[in-house]
Amino acid sequence: APESVSASSVTSTSFVLSWTPLADEDQNGVIIRYDINVLVQETGESFELESPTTVLTVSNLDPYTTYICEVAAATSAGEGPYSNSYSVQTLEDVPSAAPTNFMASELSPTSAFLSWTAINEADRNGVIIQYVIDVTVQGSGAQLTWTSTSDFLEVIDLEPDTTYVCAVAAATSIGTGPFSAQITFQTPPDIPDEHPTGFTASDITSTSISISWNPVSGNIAMYVINVTVQETGEHFQWTSTTTSYEATGLKPFRTYVCIIAAATTAGLGPPAPAVDITTLEDEPSASPESIYFSDVTSTSAVISWDPPPDEYQNGLIISYTIIVTEEEMGESGTTNTYTTSETTFSLINLESYRTYEIIISASTTIGSGPYSDIFTLKTAESPPSVAPSNFKASIVTSTSVTLTWDPLPIDDQNGVILYYAIDVTVQETEEQFQLTSNTTSLEVTGLPPFRTFVCVIAAATSAGLGPVGPTYTVVTLEDIPTASPVSISSSGITSTSAVISWGPPPYEDQNGVIISYTIIVTEEEMGESGTTNT
Repeated sequence: APESVSASSVTSTSFVLSWTPLADEDQNGVIIRYDINVLVQETGESFELESPTTVLTVSNLDPYTTYICEVAAATSAGEGPYSNSYSVQTLEDVPSAAPTNFMASELSPTSAFLSWTAINEADRNGVIIQYVIDVTVQGSGAQLTWTSTSDFLEVIDLEPDTTYVCAVAAATSIGTGPFSAQITFQTPPDIPDEHPTGFTASDITSTSISISWNPVSGNIAMYVINVTVQETGEHFQWTSTTTSYEATGLKPFRTYVCIIAAATTAGLGPPAPAVDITTLEDEPSASPESIYFSDVTSTSAVISWDPPPDEYQNGLIISYTIIVTEEEMGESGTTNTYTTSETTFSLINLESYRTYEIIISASTTIGSGPYSDIFTLKTAESPPSVAPSNFKASIVTSTSVTLTWDPLPIDDQNGVILYYAIDVTVQETEEQFQLTSNTTSLEVTGLPPFRTFVCVIAAATSAGLGPVGPTYTVVTLEDIPTASPVSISSSGITSTSAVISWGPPPYEDQNGVIISYTIIVTEEEMGESGTTNT
């Protein structure tokens, strides 16, 4: 077999294989060719070559691959034995393929995790000593190069909210292979590092505010305004994707403490100093409450109330309007309106035992709010203000009188008439007594005949008697005397005459004007009554 097999001029894809010819005594004929058997160690594949000389250039080989070569000489009779095996390794080259599955993950505002799949063994063409990532920063156009000895790379110190265009390639000691297809990733925005400025309010009404501010640089997703209602402690939030916001549905005369901050998708930036905005006043949206009365008399009362609840005052309460309507015969009558800045008010010059309907409203500088529900006040009773009229006697006998009168007008009764009192004086005797009746008539019996009764009448409520009316005089009719003459005596007696004298019956028994006396004279004969003369 041929000897001294060796290789020279080795490149990444070829080498020159040479050997020494056979000794003459071993040729056994004319050597017409040399057969070379080549085994690819990495794949187990083999191929055969021929050479008419002892030198052969083997080309079209794979870089960084081991080839095991054996050489045999051949005559026309055939092929002789093969030489000992000789191994030769081609040199390294740049990789012939790009990494695959190139991707970016775990993005943060300043970092990213890049990964890829290493190229196949057959495409490496040597020992991969590093991966090269070619980077273009979109926007600025800056060109960067990152390297990694692994099939991943955690990149730091990136710019937030920036787009990077990347491709990756493998490198051997010879150089860098082809780059992969480009991928694009964008770092998310970072939290803003400054707060909005120029926060101002305009077009302020009682229920709305227009606010605006200067923009914050960067990719701002929104602006967040945290709001606290100073009077109630209520918290809520407004958001806007622009540099203005119109807040509606607010409460009048409330102070809204506003703190604004810019936000990216990464979170909120630092807050601006708080700004207080107060909505304008408005009319109250509720009425005074807890209305009650005290110190109620027949002509006055004190009315008290609480202001509307704070959340419905809508401003500073500067006055209260009280409307008082007197109810007359079940219908509304005279109405009076009063104004006060206090939460109590004294009603005076009222009518006794009257029903008053009262409503109250509160006012700010803007106007009056709604009136309260109707509250009813009833003044206390007082004595009637007039005496009964048309007081007279309708039926008179010698021992009885029927008195009648008209009821008091409603407006003068000042309460419920409990009874009527009639004071009576007997003129002849100056005797006095009182009669009462709970109706408008009274039959008085058991009177003495022919007496003069001087009467006055008054009506009474629970508060007492009213004034008495004019005197009215009534005289009972005459009647027969109820007693005989008294103190009968005789004088100047002769044989044929005598003078008889007497006194009239007692006054209280006369029962009228004595107009005559009747004298009956009966002669007694023999102890028995005889002739009678009248």
